[in-house]
Amino acid sequence: MPVPGTFQFGYEHRLYIGHDILNDRPSTMGGDGSGRHFNTASQWTSAYDTIRDLDVGGSENTVDITTRDEARKGFTVEPVVSQTGQISFQIRWLPSQQSDLSDADANFVKLLKAWRGQNSVALMELDQERENEGAQGFVGNFNISFNWNKPVQGVVVVDVNARLVSFPDWIVCQSYTSPDSVFEIIENV
Repeated sequence: MPVPGTFQFGYEHRLYIGHDILNDRPSTMGGDGSGRHFNTASQWTSAYDTIRDLDVGGSENTVDITTRDEARKGFTVEPVVSQTGQISFQIRWLPSQQSDLSDADANFVKLLKAWRGQNSVALMELDQERENEGAQGFVGNFNISFNWNKPVQGVVVVDVNARLVSFPDWIVCQSYTSPDSVFEIIENV
């Protein structure tokens, strides 16, 4: 857990992969609460710690609303209307020795199958372990893309790019007293 007043190391951040995709929001957020949502901690795997660098962000989407008067003055007016949510990270290529992938890393296989099947996967990126009160981060369903780096001398590395497709939220962990931890929305994304 980070010490107040100090900086945080990147390795303290955690990435969690959902057992299933999110299909609801808690009833306190306008959902009926009966489906799978981020508030059900048992929905999430343990932290995916075999990844390398983790980047969270995205790009701004703007719309041009420039008037003729503004254009004559040499300016364009482009307010930000949304952001493209994105999580990127690297993992080592973990080939399976079995055709059924039974001996491979389960999280790697889940990402590989999501990419090959063009399916979504639920991801939650937190700035510390979810067991820590105050852990916060980005959650949602993401589409996965893989790019391989296959050096002649070196380990094969996969660049994973996860692009947000549904149920985006920024959350903070209130408590972790059971496998059904309680998260609170601090801002709708």
